[in-house]
Amino acid sequence: TLYGDGTAVTRGDDRGALLTGHRRTLSTAQIDALFRRADDAGILTDRDYPQDVTDAATLTVRLTTTGGTYETTVTQPSPGEGGDRGEVIAFAEAAAASGVDAGEYLPQRAAVLVVADSEDNSDVRPWPLDVSLSAMDGAPQRPCHVVDGATLAPLLAEAGAARGETRWQAEGHRVRLVVRPLLPHERTCADLD
Repeated sequence: TLYGDGTAVTRGDDRGALLTGHRRTLSTAQIDALFRRADDAGILTDRDYPQDVTDAATLTVRLTTTGGTYETTVTQPSPGEGGDRGEVIAFAEAAAASGVDAGEYLPQRAAVLVVADSEDNSDVRPWPLDVSLSAMDGAPQRPCHVVDGATLAPLLAEAGAARGETRWQAEGHRVRLVVRPLLPHERTCADLD
């Protein structure tokens, strides 16, 4: 995500149940170059490059300008791909690498998402939130809870110390959690849609 002031937040390393972000700083010239490249790649219009693949990964590039918001999706992107699909993939890679490293992104808020219910008991930990599983926004289909303030740092540390197979015990369920930092413009779970 690139903001108008030249601050960008890119995906960082996954640390257990914690997704992280990395900051970059772009100059006005670098931002202009990205928009020229987006125009050359045809990204300043809505486009969809599908492939008939089950459970495929999807690359989504969304640009918001004074003229509107444009979204391009590439289903099952592959490095080194050519043609129009390849130009979109190359743009996304260039955008993520643009600018100067500005360190780890330290969020003001994070969303805790329940992504799986499992009977796995290899690494089960106590429920880490001050709200119950059933009281989370979107429960029971898409439980999500935003954490901020004094409870954020302990949650980030606990999620970062967990493993991918860690399950959290809640109301008779063992669930897998993902903790995702919210970006500056995101305030609620609904902002993730």
